[in-house]
This record gives sequence, structure tokens and C-alpha cells, in this order.
Amino acid sequence: MRRGGKQILVPRPRALNALDSNYVAVVDRGEAYSYFPGIAWADALPDVLQARIVQTLENTGRLGGVGFPGDGLLIDYQLQTELRAFEIRVDGPKRGLVELSAKLVNDRNGRAISTQVFRAETAVSGAGVDQAVAALDASAIKVMAELAAWVLSRT
Repeated sequence: MRRGGKQILVPRPRALNALDSNYVAVVDRGEAYSYFPGIAWADALPDVLQARIVQTLENTGRLGGVGFPGDGLLIDYQLQTELRAFEIRVDGPKRGLVELSAKLVNDRNGRAISTQVFRAETAVSGAGVDQAVAALDASAIKVMAELAAWVLSRT
């Protein structure tokens, strides 16, 4: 793969307070959240997601640099994101749902280049917590792949 010279800053994703935690969210209906007892993400979910976005874009090998605020990059673009869903849905067939909105912004003039919403749902293949988390992870992998392809097509 060809490595480009473009550099992208990935700020921390915005999220509702219900998702700005290290607990695994479960939604039965509407916007009422509960959480799996006894398990948690390694950090607050937006921080985990930010690191995963940076890692995914770095792994493409097609950008000059990808980093966090404070990394000292000469930024061409910002990838601003909002975490809309990262949850186990149990209002019907149990599934892992990930939804992320993204805005690619030219850092030099502040203009939005493009916006896109990415969404993936994966059926939970069993009754356990491990299967539910695996479904969330599978949905996140799909969203990250689509997000990376979208960013690369616009930079």
C-alpha cells in the first residue's frame, strides 16, 4: 500500500453520559440503559473507541500520520466523531449495535469535507455475556472498516 502524506487528528468521540462510561450498556427499549454487572471496558468507552479509530487508520499504512490531540502532528484533517450507540439490544432478537457519526474536517480552514453515519448490528449467538461482547466487537470491527475506507477515499 502507498503511504500518503496526509495527517489526521482523532479527537475523543462525543457521547451521551450513558455511553461515556466503562460499563457495557444493555438497552431493552427506547433510551433506557442498564449495564452488565461485573464486566467493564478497559477505560471509558469514548477513550477505547478513540484508540481503536487511531489504530485502525494507522493499520491501513496509507496516511502520513494519525494521532491524538497533543501528539504534535501538523494536521491536515480532523476526524470528529459522535458515539450514538454501543450496546446490547434486547428489544427483540439480542444483538450488538454500534453506531457512529463521523465528520471529516479540513483543519486548515475548518470546513467539513464530508459527514457519514456508520452502523452495524450483529446477532448474539448465545445467552452468555461473552457472546454479547463478541457481537459488540464484531459490529465495531465492521464500523471501523467502513470508517477507514470512507476516510481514505476522502483524503
